[in-house]
This record gives sequence, C-alpha cells and structure tokens, in this order.
Amino acid sequence: VNGTQTTISGGTASTTTTWDDTGFKVTDSVNSQTFYVDNTGNATILANESVGGNLHVTGNSYLDGNVYMDNNLDVDGNAHVDGISRLDGNVYMDSNLDVDGNETLTGTLTVSGMSYTNGISNTGDIATDTLHTTGNAYVGNNLHVTGNSYLDGNLDVDGNETLTGTLTVS
Repeated sequence: VNGTQTTISGGTASTTTTWDDTGFKVTDSVNSQTFYVDNTGNATILANESVGGNLHVTGNSYLDGNVYMDNNLDVDGNAHVDGISRLDGNVYMDSNLDVDGNETLTGTLTVSGMSYTNGISNTGDIATDTLHTTGNAYVGNNLHVTGNSYLDGNLDVDGNETLTGTLTVS
C-alpha cells in the first residue's frame, strides 16, 4: 500500500491485484491472464470467458473474431452483413426478399404463387402449369405444345408449314 495504489499478491505469488486512480487490475504473471476495469467502468478481459446466465448488453458490441453459436439467433432489428453470408440449412422468411445484385441458384427453384419479372433469360427448360406474359416471348429453338393453341392475333410464319390433321378456315 502506498499513497496512490493498493497491491495484493497471493497464491504462488503469480497473481497480483491492484487498485489505483485508473481502476482495478488483476494480473497473473504465469499465464498472462489479465482482468482490468477502469475508473469509468470499461472492462478488459484478456482470456476466455464463460457466462453461466444471460448476457445483456445495453450499448453496441464490437467483436474482432469469429462468433460461434450452438443455438438460435433472434434479431429484432436489421441484420447488416459486409461480406459473404453462408447458410448451411433451410432459410425461412415471413416477408419479402429484395436482392439488388445478381443471383445464382444451383438447385431447383420452386415458386408457389405468382412470379413477376422484368424479363427471364433461360438456357434450359421451363416447366410450369401456367405461363403468362404481357410482353413478347422469344423461343430460340423448338416450341412444343401438347394441348390446344389459341392465337388472338395474326400468325406470321417465315418457314415451311407442316399441318397434320384438319385445317378449318373461317
């Protein structure tokens, strides 16, 4: 004890506790673990920590390392991620999905309900029960229609025509 600080040493003389004008500090000289609380309440812990109960943080949290969780994550506000987000399980959303960049899907896209697009470019097959467009539809290869076809406009054919069956003209 001196005029500006109080120091207590214990154990095998490797642990030192100091109180002074800057705060409270615990140092272990054997394994370099330090715990420090300054006089404004900021805490610095230089080792692994375990919390047996709930952890409530009122201000912002800044984490410089990876974060691992063994349970659920609930976010009541917005989640902003800079970088790649990798989700290894199913993703369930109860609201809209707004994507401002390009999307790449390597599996099957199943849509229940209407889909509205500003254009679709496809290099494979499109399988659907109903396909509706208010704009032009371009087919770069064969168009195979199994059922009836109804045209409410003119038919312009630039190649040979083959008709099998009865042609009715009215």
